This record gives sequence, structure tokens and C-alpha cells, in this order.
Amino acid sequence: GVTTTPLVDTKDTSPEDHVEGEGTGQTLSPESLYLDQLSRRLTGIPLPTGVELATLSTVQDAYVRSGAHETTSFGTSSHLESKDAAEGYGRRSFLTFDLSSLARSIEQATLVLDCATTDSDGTVADLRAHAVEDDSWTEASVSWLTQPTLGAFLSRAQTGDMPAQVALDVTEHVRAEQAGDGLASLALIQDMDGSGLLARCSSREGAVPPTLEVELAPADVLPVVSVTGDSAGEGSSAEATIDGDL
Repeated sequence: GVTTTPLVDTKDTSPEDHVEGEGTGQTLSPESLYLDQLSRRLTGIPLPTGVELATLSTVQDAYVRSGAHETTSFGTSSHLESKDAAEGYGRRSFLTFDLSSLARSIEQATLVLDCATTDSDGTVADLRAHAVEDDSWTEASVSWLTQPTLGAFLSRAQTGDMPAQVALDVTEHVRAEQAGDGLASLALIQDMDGSGLLARCSSREGAVPPTLEVELAPADVLPVVSVTGDSAGEGSSAEATIDGDL
């Protein structure tokens, strides 16, 4: 967290401190210079290199629509649409990601989309990510009538009237699917008692395809097996470098 507003009225740096990289601390490697140096001095081992991100593209995505379009597949559309509205206007979207290329376990998984609210009744739309356990649906045939069952709610975000990046935390489901069949299907819906606004996101056929940004667990660090040195003076023997006593 970063605080830029002074907390006291005496000595401060009014009007506002300069902030660079706010919210991106987890992408630093190492995350803490102090902890990295301490680890090197006590064990001879640097901290793990920190965050390693993998970016996955969808292997399929589509939206479905109720009413007169309930048998239509929109798998080739350039958009994914979601709207909780009256019969004929309701929409839901589905995506699948293949996790088999990930060599290490998942620390965090974030669904990143380029979305906007495109509705004459308002500018802010709700967007919710749900787990989908059934990976057998296909973008070529999925429709409102054949859509897979929704699973657990994962996270929510809002879209505005201008296209912008939307990030949804889907870690819990993606972790479980990595340990399972290696395919993670997700749904984008609204839950607005029929009063939702149309949220439209770019699909994999669109200008800004959806991605799954995955933070991988650190690689295993090799332990120190032995230490040698050319001096055995008091307090400066080779073993003293790794005894944890500064």
C-alpha cells in the first residue's frame, strides 16, 4: 500500500508525494532487497527470483443468448457478451484455458479482459466470473439451451462506457483444474434480478483477446551442502557464515 497524503501537519512533503509503480510491488524481483541480502549472508542463497508470470490464451470462447436466439451459437463472434435481462435479451459467456503448459503450481490466476458497457440504459455494468466444471462444451455448438451448468462464484468487476482492462480473480478454480484435467472453463454472467446492462468484452477473435495471467510458484532452491574456507579464526570459520548468527 502507498500513502501519498501527509498524515501530520508539521513536517511533510505537501501537496502530494510522487508515486511510481503503485500496486506493482509483487512484480519486483527480488521483492525485498533487505530480505534478499539477509538470505545471502545467512545461507549463501539468494531469495527465489520472485514472481514469474505465464500468460495463456483461450482455446475456445463463446457467448449464448436467450429467447429467439436460444439455439444459436456465437462462437465466432468478436465479442463476449453478458447481460441479466428479460427473455430474449439475456446473455452469458464461456471461456476455456489449457493449463497443461504450466510446469509449476499456480500461486494466483487472473482473467484479464478488454470490456465496455454498451447499453443505452446506463454506463456501469456488473460482470461476474463463475467456475464451470464441465469442459465438454464447444464454441461451435454451445447455445442458451445447451450451456454448461454454472459453478461457484469467483469474483466480480465493473465495466464502464469506454473499453478498458478488467481483471477477475479466478485462482481457486484454476488451481483445482490444474490438479484435475488441466482444462479450466469459466463463465461471465450478471446477477441483477433482470435489470442488468450489456457488458461486451473482446473475444479471442476480437482486437484484444482474453488472457489468463498466472503467477507461478517459485522454483525449488538448492540448499547449501557444505562450506569451505581458508581461515579458522574465532568467529570467522567457514561454518560461521551459515550458522544464522550475525
